[in-house]
Amino acid sequence: MSVLARIAGAAAAGLFAKEYFEHAISHHGAWDQRTMSWAAVLSAVWAAWVCYSCRGRLIGAGACFLWVTTWLVTPFLVTFLLAFEVGILWALALWLFVGVLAPTVPQSNGFRAFIRNMSAWVDEHKIVGEFAQPKGSKPVMYCHHPHGHVAILSCASGSEVDCAGVAAPPIFKMPFCKQMMNLMGSISSAPAPFKEALRSGRNVAILPGGVEEVVLSSSDVERAYIQNRKGFVKYAIQFGYDLVPVYHFGETQLYSLLWPFDVPWVVKLRLAIAQKFQIATGVGVGYRHLPLVPNPRARCRTVVGARVVLPHQPEVEREAVVKWHAEYVMKLQKLFDGHKRELPAYAKKELELW
Repeated sequence: MSVLARIAGAAAAGLFAKEYFEHAISHHGAWDQRTMSWAAVLSAVWAAWVCYSCRGRLIGAGACFLWVTTWLVTPFLVTFLLAFEVGILWALALWLFVGVLAPTVPQSNGFRAFIRNMSAWVDEHKIVGEFAQPKGSKPVMYCHHPHGHVAILSCASGSEVDCAGVAAPPIFKMPFCKQMMNLMGSISSAPAPFKEALRSGRNVAILPGGVEEVVLSSSDVERAYIQNRKGFVKYAIQFGYDLVPVYHFGETQLYSLLWPFDVPWVVKLRLAIAQKFQIATGVGVGYRHLPLVPNPRARCRTVVGARVVLPHQPEVEREAVVKWHAEYVMKLQKLFDGHKRELPAYAKKELELW
């Protein structure tokens, strides 16, 4: 039974209860004890039934709301409130002691499982292929595309496998964001911690498109920022990793970019700002009743491609990086072309490589 059908059933139950109460009042002239008791019972049953039947969606909505607000709202809203109500020094102290100087919080598998529920909010999300790799094989670098506005599917499906997510260094200085990424077991993409993770041989998950791909996200045009992203290939060759391309069909359908942020010349301007300052600009809207939560009507597919086997060269030559980067881009293009017809929204789309 669909969520809409369940809500319709709940509404019908509510109307029945309303008619019953009106009938009781018309005969007794007031809310007698019996009517009040029935009102309480029926209200409790109705609420429990709706919550139980829609529990997956509700948990998914809660996970999405927490994820998005922690990125885009909470650090800045709390900072503003502190500065306005108490003083600018308190706002600065928040960033210093909850952000920059705060100790690392241990990874929580329970929190990872909760964030994994984000994909339950949408009508359909299927994973095609296997994240799990054969035991005893080389470690892998899962490369997720596209980033989208807030990487909902990347983080939800990436939690399916034990790996360390890689995020931009400034995130680990933002209050509340730092703690959330720690709970997810994520690491900074700064050279020192990233290389340390690669030396350990643990599988990692990256979003090669970075902040530039956030800017390029559009529900009308599918784009991947990959042409000038070769660093991850170099690190993979240097530390003995293979690459696994992962494409999230539907990620760019979760939010609609407001006008004029998707006008071509504005996109180029926003991209220039992102490249210069590593700041993503733009405003997107998801569910119309709760804009920060993604559009639940999106049909999504996460497709895990075949691993791209790379040579292991501690001293990496530039020619090797160029060669294997071109190989990876070709595999990514084939992955998109081979599965786009599975979803009507993608059947006629082409993947733009930036």
